[in-house]
Amino acid sequence: MLKHILGQGIIGHAVIIRLLESWLDNPAPGYLFHGPAHLGKSTLAERFVSKLLAAGDQLPTHPDLVLLKPEEGKNIIA
Repeated sequence: MLKHILGQGIIGHAVIIRLLESWLDNPAPGYLFHGPAHLGKSTLAERFVSKLLAAGDQLPTHPDLVLLKPEEGKNIIA
């Protein structure tokens, strides 16, 4: 079941996990995961995108994935 995979190891955020699961059937053109550090955003986003693209272990090199991260030492993307 997707919920088990998306939410595994993440405490709380049940509403967000249910939303992400429902969006797998009809995805938006893009998503922004934002909030305080160390809450599981990156983990949940990677799992969601992996399921969305059916990428499995190939996620980092998937041609349809554009991942934006700030430059080293910066905390914003300019």
